[in-house]
Amino acid sequence: MSKPRTKSRWGWWITAGLAFCLLAAGLRVGLPLYRRNVALATVTRLKFTVKTSSQRPEWLRKYDRWGWTNGLDSVNEIYDWHYTGSRLSETEIDEFLSQIRVFHELKRLDMFGINLQDRDLSVLEYFPNLESLNLEMSSVTGDGMKYLASSLKIHELILTNTEVDDAGLSRLALHVKLARLDLDGTHVSDAGLKHLAQLPNLNTLNVSNTAVTEAGLDELLKSHPALSVTDD
Repeated sequence: MSKPRTKSRWGWWITAGLAFCLLAAGLRVGLPLYRRNVALATVTRLKFTVKTSSQRPEWLRKYDRWGWTNGLDSVNEIYDWHYTGSRLSETEIDEFLSQIRVFHELKRLDMFGINLQDRDLSVLEYFPNLESLNLEMSSVTGDGMKYLASSLKIHELILTNTEVDDAGLSRLALHVKLARLDLDGTHVSDAGLKHLAQLPNLNTLNVSNTAVTEAGLDELLKSHPALSVTDD
């Protein structure tokens, strides 16, 4: 009588093990996909534009009428096409930042007009492939530039009308791929330009409405003779 029970017991364990493996596999794929779908929905609801590149087979895109697999696509850019960022509440800003961190592949992030604080830039650690960042009209300061430490692929950085100062520019010394830097309306001066001399690929610089002088620019141009400068 005991032998059938033993076989039955082993069968139960095997079935339970298979079910557990299937559940674990489903969660490993399904949970991240669900999170990405929620993030896409949130970003869209907040009136941001999302640019993606398809990673799904054509047949899957064709038959997915409800968008359940949209999260499989690569999210390359998020930007505020309608300039609605200035109207976001603090709660909405927190929601936006907490959701977009699932897009590790992100290359362009435009947060024009969003009232970001330095601490909000900690979200950048989730985007090691980031190439373009716009923080125009935010409240970030020079201290906030420390959060760019993990985004060494950035080649375009827009800091127009922020509180960034000379100390903040010193934190950009390791961003050797940086090609365009917009400092219009910031608190930088000639002292800050000395840090930019360490950026070998810098080719476009805007220092309009700053304390930068002709003498400071002349000194920078010694190391970057081909640099295009706007200083209206």
